[in-house]
Amino acid sequence: MNFFTTLSIYIFKVLKAVLTIIYYILADFFTLRNIILTFMVYSFIHMIIFTKDHHYDFLIHYHDSIETLSFSAVIISTIFVAWQIKFAISSYIDKNRKEEESKSYELAKFYGQKLLPRLEAVNTFINIINMQVIPEINNKQSKTMPKKYVSKMRKFNRDEAYIIFKPTVCNKFIMLLKKSTHSLILRQKDILLIHSLIKGESPLQIRCQWNRYLKKASPRAINDFYKYQQNVIISYVAEYLNDIEYFAMVSTSHLAMPKTVFDSLHQTYLSSIQNLYLYIAMHNYNKGHDFYTYTIKLYNAWNHDSFNRDKDYFLTKLKEFTIKLLISLFNMIIINALNKAKKRVLDTLLEYRHKYLLVRQFIRLFITFIRLFFRIIRRSEDS
Repeated sequence: MNFFTTLSIYIFKVLKAVLTIIYYILADFFTLRNIILTFMVYSFIHMIIFTKDHHYDFLIHYHDSIETLSFSAVIISTIFVAWQIKFAISSYIDKNRKEEESKSYELAKFYGQKLLPRLEAVNTFINIINMQVIPEINNKQSKTMPKKYVSKMRKFNRDEAYIIFKPTVCNKFIMLLKKSTHSLILRQKDILLIHSLIKGESPLQIRCQWNRYLKKASPRAINDFYKYQQNVIISYVAEYLNDIEYFAMVSTSHLAMPKTVFDSLHQTYLSSIQNLYLYIAMHNYNKGHDFYTYTIKLYNAWNHDSFNRDKDYFLTKLKEFTIKLLISLFNMIIINALNKAKKRVLDTLLEYRHKYLLVRQFIRLFITFIRLFFRIIRRSEDS
């Protein structure tokens, strides 16, 4: 091995040491990838330059350099695989998020186009039925379900309904459902009103359309006509509940973002299902074969979330009120303490001032007495 070869080996060793020192000193400025590539380039150049000196023992002599190259290649491949996994996971998460957002938009659109337009007609029908069986609704102006019943709604079946309401209420509702198949349970003006809400026309327009047939019809035919229109309303309510069930099934399957859908739709959904409680519960009398299971599941989930939101709002307001009350009490205590201290200081000052005036008066009298005493002495000496 000649002098230049030996010198080159030492130069490369020094360069390797210098690169190592720079890596540890400037770790914030050099990435691990760049350091590994530097050592790989160094080992590769070292092997190429000095291969001619080791034709027969190449693998043995450059064992360390080959190990460095292979180890660096393993690290780089591992980093590349980890990066691919991270990219795949982030892509999957982004894809799911976009799909959830898209599904949430579709659900909100479905609710707004298919369910909300029918909500008023369904609520009108079910409120008329509820007013016939629940005295509390019939005796007050508000047509919503009383809160004392709403707080107990969980399972939406007959067993629970008999516990929440009186048995007479449930039995009367069942009788109305059975009676609706063969006789009228709604007044004619109520049927007219509900159909006007279904079709989006005024009651007068609906009446004009119906009068073309009813003018020539017999009393029995008129009664049959209104029974048919009543059955149309009942079928309309059943279709509404089926669409609600579809909406609830998609919402509870986590295909959409629950919070996004909840924020904009929970108010009307909860009030609608609360009004429909008896209608749903009276159909669920056979355990294991319940109707509207996803509707009930979504109602309980959203009702719980709504309760927690109201609870958080109440606690926040209570906290704000408590802080304001404590501040006002603290200010009151401080002001009272300051007033008492001020009064005490003033009383003390007045007391000291009174004492000071008494002392000053006493000193004046004493000085006057001394002066009179010396005058008397002088006069006695002069005489």
